[in-house]
This record gives sequence, C-alpha cells and structure tokens, in this order.
Amino acid sequence: MKKIQKTAAAIFIGIVMLFSMSAVVSASAAGTISIKVGEDILDIAPILIHNDRTFAPYDVLFDALDVSAECDAQTGTITATRDNTTIILTMDSNKIGATIAGVTQWIYSDTTPIYEQENDRIYVPIRFTAQALGYVVGWDGATQTVELKTLDALIDESGVTYTAMDRVLGYAREASSVCHAVDGSFNATIDTAAAALYGSTSDITIPLTISGTASGLIDSFGNDMSLHFQTNLSDLVSQMQTIMGEELDEETAAIIEQLDDVDISLISSSENGMLYIQSPLLEALADVPEDAWVSIDAGDVSLYSGLDQQFTDVLNTDTQSDTQGDFRQYVKMVLQSELLWDYGGETMDVLSEINAVFSDQAMTRDGDDYIITINQSFDQDWYEQTSSLEVHLLFDGEDFSGITIDLLDSETYSYTEESSSESSTALSFSFMTDGQADLTVTATLDGEALINLNCAMTYTQTDEQPARAPVEGSTIISIEDISID
Repeated sequence: MKKIQKTAAAIFIGIVMLFSMSAVVSASAAGTISIKVGEDILDIAPILIHNDRTFAPYDVLFDALDVSAECDAQTGTITATRDNTTIILTMDSNKIGATIAGVTQWIYSDTTPIYEQENDRIYVPIRFTAQALGYVVGWDGATQTVELKTLDALIDESGVTYTAMDRVLGYAREASSVCHAVDGSFNATIDTAAAALYGSTSDITIPLTISGTASGLIDSFGNDMSLHFQTNLSDLVSQMQTIMGEELDEETAAIIEQLDDVDISLISSSENGMLYIQSPLLEALADVPEDAWVSIDAGDVSLYSGLDQQFTDVLNTDTQSDTQGDFRQYVKMVLQSELLWDYGGETMDVLSEINAVFSDQAMTRDGDDYIITINQSFDQDWYEQTSSLEVHLLFDGEDFSGITIDLLDSETYSYTEESSSESSTALSFSFMTDGQADLTVTATLDGEALINLNCAMTYTQTDEQPARAPVEGSTIISIEDISID
C-alpha cells in the first residue's frame, strides 16, 4: 500500500512540475528581497519571483508567521490555520479557499503555488496567502521589502478611535439579547404612479393609497409577525380600465381585489435557517391552500431578493457576537473580507472610507451627542445630483439614548436647454431607546409630491418568545414546489 502511495505521489509531483516550471527566476535573483511584520524582519529564504509576484516556501513562511500548516503530497493541497481562519491552496489551481469564523469564500488569485524541482520545495504567493490569513500586504521598493501588517496595526496607524460607535453597539448587543413585542402602523400615498406608468399624468386622478398595521415578536434569532394592509388598488385599476378602454381577465381581477385587503403572517428563524409565509393572497397567486405556509430556505433568500450575501450569513449571531459592543472588531471583519479581493491598496482605501464617517475624529460634538455629516455632489452635462446626510447619535451622559437620520437627495435631468426635470427624496428616521421608532419618506417630481410614507413602531421588552416555525400539524409547502404564473 505504501509503495502505491509513493508511486501516486511521484506521478502527482511530476504532473505539477509540468505546470510550474515556466518563468521562474532563481532564488539568487531575488535574494535582496526581505519580508517583515511590523518592524521585525522575518527569517524567510529563499524568495522566488514569478510573473512579477513574490513567492516563499510555504513551510518557512507559515512557521515565521506562527501558522500551523500541512501539505498533502498526493492531492497537492496545503492547509494552513491561524486563529479563526483556515486557508486551502492547491498546486494546480489559482483558487484559495478561506474559511473565516465558519464562513467559506473562494479567492481567485492571478497565480498558483509553484513546485521547484531543484530544492524539492513548494512555494506560495506571499500577497494572496498573507491576505487570506488577515495581513495587509505592502511593498517598499526602496528597500525591496514586503511589508505585512496586522489589521490592528493598520487601524492603530490611522490614529482613530470609535468611542461613540462602541456605545451604540453596546446598546445593540444588550437590546438584541432580549425579546421585544412590536406594534406599529404605516400609511403611504403614491400620486400619479399609475399615470406615469402609461406615459400620462393628466388623466389619472386617483392616488394609490396603502395603510396597514404590523405586530408581533422579534429577537436576535428571528421574528414572528402579523401584517395587515389595505389599498385602493381596485378603484385605481378601474379608472385605468375606463381610460384605456381595456378589461381585466377574471384571474387578474381576483388578484387585484385581494390586494385591497391583505393579511400576511411571517416567521423567520436563524436557528433552523427558514422563512415561512402565510397569506390568502398566495392562494390567488399560486394556488396555495388558504391556511398553508410557504417555506423558503434562508440560504435561498438571495435567489428571490437579489442579495449578494446569503441570508444565513447575515443572521448568524455567532458571527455578529464578536462585533457587538466593539466597533473596532466590526471594522476588522469588514477589512478582512476586503483583503480577500485586494490586489494592492484597496483595503487601506476602505479603512479610510470607514474612518471618514464612523471614527470619533470624523464626527462633530454637540454636548454629549455626536453628529455625522456627509455631503456629496455629482455633475455632468445632462445630469446633476446632490445629497446631504446627517446622523445624530444621541447620548445621556455615557449612555446611548437614540439616533436620528435625515437624508435629502436631489437630481436634475437636462434633456435640452429648455427642457429639464427635477426630483428629490427626503427621509427622516428616528429611534429612541424608550422603544419608539418613526420613519417619514417624501419624494417629489418637479415640485409635485409623488410618494409620502409614514411609519411608527413601538418596541416593548417582553418575556414571550417568537415562534421558530408554524405550529405542529400545519401544512407547509416549499417555494420550490409551487409556481407563480
């Protein structure tokens, strides 16, 4: 058996050599290059240059970085672990697998590990390997030095603090540890929306109105909510039919009628990774029995919502727990994710953007409160946009007491010298630690209101717990087993 394994290993190494013997410069040609972490020069040699990338022997590099590593000669797989991160490199692949806090991502580098026959050594690309392990990689051309920095060192060098955000996250951590009963209402008016859809603004006189209520329970593991809303969609569609001279088929008319008065029940749970929806509307849309629940695997929510990140990752409280109450840890998590795709400097740019908004040094003080102000503008020949965002972090002494957000965004389109249109959106949001939250959104076009939305919610701590799934015996149908015409 051992002889067979040795033979297989020899065949594998031979194949690897065929893939990796091109354009490798000898170690002596790169002998002046050094690697350091902070101010410490690492004892790493020899270093190779291949396609303008620096390589180091995997075992020597990982030993110098205090990383445990092993290589499977039969598969050509190198596995390395540091703290909560495990990376996997494969000899004939430019993909690097990085598992951080249990979440795996694949990095596509522009090079692969190299096997050097002369010294019987495997070399790994320093930049992509170190970045996958959480180091920021820089290059000092004057001294021919590869500089590795920990994320903590990078943040320290920026000279910022996150006192205000630490207090906000400290409150968030405490609030998410208990369950809250939610009770609220909302109403919205959408003027000329249907008319704009058909290219007319003069014939449609009925604005679309939506009003409703929301109530239920929510905690850090999910929620159990009941929604009810009413609309005047039937009246609006009836007027559109009269104007357009068209009649709706019975099936569409039934759906429109259902939308005049809708009840929806929602249950989401990160414990079982599922989202459940129940509504009479589903019977009209997809022939789902009236009392049935439609289930959606939380990992598939991205397929239906367009989210880039899986819902399970977002809801993962184990991932979030290290960031709540310490904004620096949150920043490090963001930067480590950015490092996976950094080809030279992007991570430092992201840190600068974060610090320009969330650091104490970027905020202004008003007594105990902190104020974040962001003004942006964009101007082209035919298009102009300006936006202003102001966030007030409210404190009572050292204790976080609430947040207010005010956003004003305006756009101007110039079609000709004589023809143009202007639109604006204003948003105001407030949340107070006494449990009151309010949201107002107003959108206008050429001075006329298009959308007015108002929402008020109350959060009250409770000993009750939200349901994690429909009651036993309920009819549950997977969304994969239904079709919506």
